[in-house]
Amino acid sequence: MPMAGSGIMVDKAYLAAHRETVLRFVKADIEATAQMRRNRQVFNAALPKWFNITDARTQDGMFPHVNKFQTKPYPSVDGIKQVFALYTWWQDVSGTRMSG
Repeated sequence: MPMAGSGIMVDKAYLAAHRETVLRFVKADIEATAQMRRNRQVFNAALPKWFNITDARTQDGMFPHVNKFQTKPYPSVDGIKQVFALYTWWQDVSGTRMSG
């Protein structure tokens, strides 16, 4: 199932005011992904730190999928459509509306 979650979004005003910061962030994200793809220890260290995944068996099962990550942080159009469909469904079911 395609899901949005691999892209990086930034507000245009923030980008205009903090272009160098955003550029450093994007470069760091690309480098972190590359490090995880090349180095199993980096991957294993990231899982408990950022996702609280400490089970070795779970980590072993996840590592083969790291090479399926996009090498550039582009969002999936199909994933964005899926997210909109899920939010629309949730709004219909719950009767709540997202602010924004």
